[in-house]
Amino acid sequence: MKKLSSALALSLTLLVVYTAYTGRISSITLVTGLIISVTISLLLAKEQTVGVSFKPRSILKAIYLFKYSYHFLITEIKEHAEVAKIILGTETRIRPGLVEIPLEIESGTAMAILALTITNTPGTIAVHLDVNKKSMIVHWINVKVDDPSKAKEIIVGKFENLAKRVLEQ
Repeated sequence: MKKLSSALALSLTLLVVYTAYTGRISSITLVTGLIISVTISLLLAKEQTVGVSFKPRSILKAIYLFKYSYHFLITEIKEHAEVAKIILGTETRIRPGLVEIPLEIESGTAMAILALTITNTPGTIAVHLDVNKKSMIVHWINVKVDDPSKAKEIIVGKFENLAKRVLEQ
């Protein structure tokens, strides 16, 4: 019964995410989303090891995850505007380059999530992640500063602290 309710919860979550991602609610979207979400849920039903608990720590992590997602959305909108300025030619000089960003987080998973976030933000791509050295090399479409700590402040911003709170504590 627990696996069934877990699979149902995952299916509904995936359906909502799929519908939001497609941007429209129609019968074809709902049917396709339902097929995809149920298939994924059935495939993962055996592998699910994460249980839902409502401990204060879990609730706090969920709040930080929401903050992380919100910050990502705001950052993505701002960076889309910056890249649009470059593409449309309002910003005439750009200086693409690679910047090494020092990291403070310990978890390899948190570093990977941070690298994926940086890559999904327009204008930056994490090209190398060194877990042992705790650093990330980022291709930046318009390098604004050469100092790694200032570059970290601009590129990574609040993401590192939020990723640490969600994944390491």
